[in-house]
Amino acid sequence: MNYRSRLFVVLSLVFASLVIGTPKVSATTQIFYESFTNGWTPGTQWTFASPTTYQPRIFDEPTQTPRYALRLTSTATKVSGGLIFNRPIPISAGLDVSFTFSQWGGTGADGLSFFLQKGTETSSALPAGGTLGYSADRNQTPNLNGLRNGLIGIGLDMFGNYSSPNFDGTGCPSIANRPTTNPNALVIRGPGHLMAGYCIIGSLKNTTTNWASGTSSRSGRAKAIRIVVDPNTASTPKINVWICAANTTCSIAGTPNLSVNAPAALLNEPTVRFGFAAATGGVTNRHEVWDLTVRSQNVFPPVVITTQTLPNGGIGTAYSASVAANGIAPYTFAVASGTLPPGLSLNALTGEITGTPTTAGTYNFTIETTDSRVVGETGRTATQPYTVTIGGALCTVTYDEAGGSAVANTDFLQPGTVTLPAAPTRAGYSFLGWFTAATGGSPLTSPHTPSGCNVELIARWALLYNVTYEERGGTAVADATFISGGTVTLPPAPTRAGFTFTGWFTAPDGGTQYGSTATPPNGDVTIYAQWLPYTVTYEERGGTSVSDTTFNCPTTCDTITLPPAPTRAGYVFEGWYTEPTGGTRYGATYVPTAKDQVIYAQWTPYEVSFNTQGGTSVAGYIIGSNATITLPPAPTRAGFTFNGWYTTPTGGSPVGSTYGPHTGDLEFYAQWSPVLHNVTYQEYGGTAVPDATFVSGGTVTLPADPTRAGYTFDGWFTAQTGGTMYNTTFSPPDGNLVVHAQWTQNPFTVTYEEHGGTTVSDSEFVSGGTITLPSRPTRAGYTFDGWFTAQTGGTKYGSTSSPPDGNLVVHAQWTQVSANTVFTVTYEEHGGTTVSNATFVSGGTVTLPAAPTRAGYTFDGWFTEQTDGTRFNSTFSPADENVVVHAQWTQIPFTVSFEEHGGTAVPDSTFVSGGTLALPAEPTRAGYTFNGWFTAQTGGTKYGSIASPPDGNLVVHAQWTAVAVVSGPSSAPTTTVPLPPATVSAAEIVAPTKVVTPRKSLPQTGTNMETFVSAALLLLLLGVITMNSGRLRTRKIR
Repeated sequence: MNYRSRLFVVLSLVFASLVIGTPKVSATTQIFYESFTNGWTPGTQWTFASPTTYQPRIFDEPTQTPRYALRLTSTATKVSGGLIFNRPIPISAGLDVSFTFSQWGGTGADGLSFFLQKGTETSSALPAGGTLGYSADRNQTPNLNGLRNGLIGIGLDMFGNYSSPNFDGTGCPSIANRPTTNPNALVIRGPGHLMAGYCIIGSLKNTTTNWASGTSSRSGRAKAIRIVVDPNTASTPKINVWICAANTTCSIAGTPNLSVNAPAALLNEPTVRFGFAAATGGVTNRHEVWDLTVRSQNVFPPVVITTQTLPNGGIGTAYSASVAANGIAPYTFAVASGTLPPGLSLNALTGEITGTPTTAGTYNFTIETTDSRVVGETGRTATQPYTVTIGGALCTVTYDEAGGSAVANTDFLQPGTVTLPAAPTRAGYSFLGWFTAATGGSPLTSPHTPSGCNVELIARWALLYNVTYEERGGTAVADATFISGGTVTLPPAPTRAGFTFTGWFTAPDGGTQYGSTATPPNGDVTIYAQWLPYTVTYEERGGTSVSDTTFNCPTTCDTITLPPAPTRAGYVFEGWYTEPTGGTRYGATYVPTAKDQVIYAQWTPYEVSFNTQGGTSVAGYIIGSNATITLPPAPTRAGFTFNGWYTTPTGGSPVGSTYGPHTGDLEFYAQWSPVLHNVTYQEYGGTAVPDATFVSGGTVTLPADPTRAGYTFDGWFTAQTGGTMYNTTFSPPDGNLVVHAQWTQNPFTVTYEEHGGTTVSDSEFVSGGTITLPSRPTRAGYTFDGWFTAQTGGTKYGSTSSPPDGNLVVHAQWTQVSANTVFTVTYEEHGGTTVSNATFVSGGTVTLPAAPTRAGYTFDGWFTEQTDGTRFNSTFSPADENVVVHAQWTQIPFTVSFEEHGGTAVPDSTFVSGGTLALPAEPTRAGYTFNGWFTAQTGGTKYGSIASPPDGNLVVHAQWTAVAVVSGPSSAPTTTVPLPPATVSAAEIVAPTKVVTPRKSLPQTGTNMETFVSAALLLLLLGVITMNSGRLRTRKIR
């Protein structure tokens, strides 16, 4: 059994142990349950053990709990009994037994045991006395015999005999912690047969085994026992025993009270029988059992009747047949339905059907077999239907062999069929079949149904003639025979080294060739093979004729010498080949294979080709022998001059306009001289660079860099300025080339000497360039006079100057001021309200005035410049000089509100003073055509797509024209009648005199009269629209 099967069994047992409150049968486990209650009898399942000093029975104790139990001993001394369940139970997949027992009402005599023996055992003999049905009691002769074919015994020992070492079997190992003669022990013995090997293999004595009798109560010392034979334990198969409270099923979830290795003898048995035995010895006691449950995994397939059919019979003829089955032996057989043929009977134990039929007919009946598995177990019975025909009188078929070998007569029942015998033999003849008459008719087929009771069948024969094959040197062909008037099928062609088989003929040479079959005249016949040598056929393919040849292959084939080359005008002979094109070329000689050969000439026409060596292509052509070749016009090649056609790629002499006469392939070569192109270098003030040349398709390597005072060389370019820089080596296009030098002027340094003023960064300029002087530095107590050519005196520079080439030093000059010198602060408002100028003294501070205002603008602050510059702090310390402070402004945008008047929403917009307004995309309104954006809701002036409105917030109105709807059956189209739009110029736009309140906010809580007026106007507008819609629907457009 594999791992999965074992796991399945264990899980089934565990599940059964958890749910066994009431006995039940699962789909995977067969369960036998016996309560041993009132009305129990042994029936056919139980057998009383022998000798029968006492037969176990149900005892009714009305004052005890439970009231009924199976008692194994009486109240007399030395009286005991046993009980065996006589049906085999599967064990190989495990066994699980539970019961409750009690030993009470006496003086503690001996005890009781549960035992297992081989399932094939049929004896009911148990040892008597204090052996508890299993151990061989050496000390109490003549009670030396134990249980026959016993496998295991589990003793619930009260007195100590069962657990005593003196009662051990032969050849037993020593067991640690074995109870001696003390009472109240759980002991496992086994295995063995009779006395030998009846060994104690495990024992237990503790408070759980305190079942000594000393009580007058059935339930006082009662215990529940659960015994599990588990072959699926991970390491070694086990026998586990649990002890628990009476009238319960012990849980197997915990550790067993006693566990031993299961003996191999137990695990090797497919089935077991089980039973109980008890002993009283010289004292009295009651040993009782109730609530027995046996669980066994079903490891056997259902019983199957293997005999599928039964033979037929005849009246008055002895009949014998057997019905066989596969299952758990022994079996019983019975007729489940229908009837056997009269005169036949079924043996219920062997399944044999015997007797002598008395009545003809066809009989249908069903046989049922029952095997020896547990009563109620699935698969215990099987049935098989049969049909048996009983025939009439016994008849005989005799055979007339007509000169052939003897054939035994055949008996059959009338009516019935006969299987025809194997064909007899007769020298010189062929058997044609069995017939009902000597002439005429057709051969009979098997099985044959005779027309009468005793009949004769006659053999017919035909004369045989011999066919002899003359291979005449070929491989052997077996001779044959044919019957008079019959046909001969000729054999496959023989083979003969060096020859080709041409067929089977009536004569060695000449004669008539046979087909694949022949009908020779009656009499022996000889058939001849005819042969031809192998042929070599030459396919000249347009060449001069070549004669074919033959060859033989007696052991190896003859060597063939190929003929001289044929000729063909305008072609070159390439050789003899295995194929017309391609294939393999033959040498001067070759050894063929043993079959006809075809050899092919291959040809190549003379070809004139032209190799232009880089020039334009010139096509070749085919010529014949002794041809004069006219040379084609000169090809061309960019950058080269054509020198002529030559017969060699280089050197040699040019060919004239014609060449020849010539026979054979020929190739002409174009030869060329390269064209030179000039490279001119433009140095632009740099040192001179010699010009160069390059050939067409060639490369140019640039010269060493030139030099130029005051400049850095940037490289050679395709143009004087810009262009693309050349690599050191490049491939120019054909034609003369000009290469330009490009330079970068070296800059001059401008150094600023501040002479005590704040630091000014130095700068650079290039030859011919200008310099822009930096912002003025500052110096405490001094006024900056300007930038000069010298520290004192010199010439003052303007804000920009064009100095001569060379590095330059520019000097700051200063005028010292007294502490009380006053300087002016001039405010440039740039359109804002006027701000008074101010003054400050040398080293003093300036506090800026309040911000000016400017309509339409936001004041950004006071700055050093009108735009950009640096913003002044509210108080700052200027340099000792006059200061100009500039106001800077940001224009405030105006709001443009779009009134859609029922159209789709248009987002509002803004514009700045003097700016333009781009009108949005047209809104839409169901049932209306958009007329444009206007200065008023009605009338007013229409805006163009871009407008330049005056300063101020602006409201722009959408105007609409309702679409007229035509009613009635007319299919005239819908007509819109727009108002003529007006166009307004920017000059005509007048800003509204009323500040527009945003109209897109929801009404606010507390809105008074304006809300009601607005609501009234809205209702009035809806009424007008409704009236107009009604008019439009009834208006007829003409």
